[in-house]
Amino acid sequence: MWKKKLKEYKGKFKNYSIRNKLNREKKINCNFYFGKGNKKVSFKKHSHPYAVIVKNIYGDSTWVINKKKYNLNNQNVFVIDKNIDHEVVSIETPKLSMTINLE
Repeated sequence: MWKKKLKEYKGKFKNYSIRNKLNREKKINCNFYFGKGNKKVSFKKHSHPYAVIVKNIYGDSTWVINKKKYNLNNQNVFVIDKNIDHEVVSIETPKLSMTINLE
């Protein structure tokens, strides 16, 4: 089921090839990010030398990924390819999200 979900989001990030990334052996780690919805976010624009999957669990936040603005809410998933600039620019409500880093 998770492969089907990832394939649904593949079209949003043209440079990301899910099949190539998932068929290789990867070091995977997960992080959880909590936000109270009442302050500026702590990470400035950055990128990683590995792909990142962002899964929203609850709440709302606004992201800029590769110079385009997106809302993360309602159990949405983002797939961000390696070396793509991204940042959370606002957290509108209390939120929890999980990132999965595919190193």
